[in-house]
Amino acid sequence: MENEGTGVSQDPGVEEVAERDFKKATEETSVRLRNDIKDIAKKVQLLSKALKASPMSRDEDRRDLDGEMIANVILAYRHLEDASMRLGKMIQASQGGVSIYDKTIENESSAVGS
Repeated sequence: MENEGTGVSQDPGVEEVAERDFKKATEETSVRLRNDIKDIAKKVQLLSKALKASPMSRDEDRRDLDGEMIANVILAYRHLEDASMRLGKMIQASQGGVSIYDKTIENESSAVGS
């Protein structure tokens, strides 16, 4: 049944089904994205290993750049790990779980208030 003039359904069953479908689609998309990120992270890790294994330049200025490249690849890998973890936490929350991160925030805010 529709609410007059609004076009909004009054049948709670339809809304519940739509919400479940949205949550399921969101979770499936997040799982796929998380897997994609993990695949990219593996490739970045291989790049990091290759850079570390390659001979350093004899040129001092170039050697500093080599170190900078390695450092940035390591940071890129860490950021990918973090992105994967954040999507995992989102999936956990969508399933009704409470993340450890949320508990830590609650503990910190209660400690601040004391």
